[in-house]
Amino acid sequence: MAMPEFAHSSAVIPVLQMLDDEMVFLEILESIKQDEASSNSTYVKIGHENLRHAHTGVSVIARAYGDGEARGIVAVIGPTRMDYSKVIAAVNATSAALEK
Repeated sequence: MAMPEFAHSSAVIPVLQMLDDEMVFLEILESIKQDEASSNSTYVKIGHENLRHAHTGVSVIARAYGDGEARGIVAVIGPTRMDYSKVIAAVNATSAALEK
């Protein structure tokens, strides 16, 4: 199976819980704002690097774009086992396209 982490539905539960929790999104957005202010780079948190212990099976790749009211964030939330180079490249390319 190409994605063995999804062979059992229990592996999807942490991703779904993260998507369902508004506080998690607020924490992620705050972390991205802090990272952006200091480095203007892509935000990458893998598993245990997440703020909440319950999300150790989840990774977040994000990047802010725009300015003022036109500011937004492109993010991918998924399992810790993913092709990070492709996801980071996709997030960066999308952010750059939206920046224009």
